[in-house]
Amino acid sequence: MSMKKHTPKLIGFYAIGATAILLAVFFLLIISGAGTYRNIVEGQAKNNRDRILLSYVLSNIKAGDAEGAVRVYEADGIPVVAVEEEGSGYGIRIYQYEGKLMGDYGKLDQALNPKGAPAIGDAETFLVENLGNGTYKVTTDVGRAFFHVRSGTD
Repeated sequence: MSMKKHTPKLIGFYAIGATAILLAVFFLLIISGAGTYRNIVEGQAKNNRDRILLSYVLSNIKAGDAEGAVRVYEADGIPVVAVEEEGSGYGIRIYQYEGKLMGDYGKLDQALNPKGAPAIGDAETFLVENLGNGTYKVTTDVGRAFFHVRSGTD
């Protein structure tokens, strides 16, 4: 009696099965890694957008800080930070309007023009608090920052 050997056929099926399992695991790792990467990139993009808001405000204040150039006031109940350009009467006014932080450039003694001003970014909150001695605290949805003006505006 001779026995037939079926081993080579079974080894082929095992090899194909093992390869299929390895490929499935490989594709699952790629899909999982892509999702993780996407989440990390979205988080970084949000952090960058958030940092831009406070950086924009502070950069404008520091760039134009001269005697009497920085003013903090309210216009129609809206907190405004205004930075005048070298006594010209023109400058940038930064304020929050309808969920956006606005950067309005123009004549400082005119009314705010939020419809014509570019939006800097999303901000439901924009508060400017005078802490005295030329020190202020700016608070937005994304955080807060302190600044001190050399001009000593109070």
